[in-house]
Amino acid sequence: MCRKKHGNFQVFRRKRVDIVSDWRISREDGVLKGVIAGNRWYFPVILVALMLGSCGCSGAARGAKSGPAAEPQLTLEQRMIKYQDTLREKPENVEALYQMGNVYFDMGDFTEAIQHYQRALQRDPEHLPARANLGGVLQEMGELEDAIAEYRKVLEKSPEDARAHSNLGNALYVNGQVADAVDEFRGALEIDPDNPHAHYNLGVAFADEGYYDEALVEWRKVVEVLPESDVADAAERNIEGIERARQTYRKSPGS
Repeated sequence: MCRKKHGNFQVFRRKRVDIVSDWRISREDGVLKGVIAGNRWYFPVILVALMLGSCGCSGAARGAKSGPAAEPQLTLEQRMIKYQDTLREKPENVEALYQMGNVYFDMGDFTEAIQHYQRALQRDPEHLPARANLGGVLQEMGELEDAIAEYRKVLEKSPEDARAHSNLGNALYVNGQVADAVDEFRGALEIDPDNPHAHYNLGVAFADEGYYDEALVEWRKVVEVLPESDVADAAERNIEGIERARQTYRKSPGS
């Protein structure tokens, strides 16, 4: 078994623990529930919520640190009508194009979402929320290399954005680039030491490589910094699963 040293993280080149195949972006807090199936561990990555300014998500999630104000009072239909009306009057309106991309994302129409984000970026290449969400939709569609490229463009303009580092780490991790993902998660934590998603995902990366003690440290930090949240619930389930497995192992003959 060969070993590659990457920064302070050693990646052992062996069969990786499986990841759930149906991971998805949550438009609330990015949490995907963890499960244990048979004797195999499944530690799903958490993807930070998209910067969907009109869907009730955090106003500053992925991409730039400041995002549009949320509009939780509007229904999906109302949002569509609002931005369609704006685009009829001003077809080049960047914010309306961006918001229509968000509407289509919420509808599950990723093709239209991508087209609207791209149109917004054609008119304003510096619109980081549109670029970040473009990366998110591409990742949702499994276009990981393209998603990684978009996340990197966000970080070129906003290098101190912890959430952008975390999301790049997510894409790298799902793409099998574990050591690079760890670098991004750690980069996020250097900027924001209490970032729960970066802590959770760093724990996932550690667990995936068999470093369960290190994973437990990260997941316990999640519970500490963001208790009574979905991400903390996922962390607690992973903690309980590892501890339960260890107890079973200790009780087994020959252990």
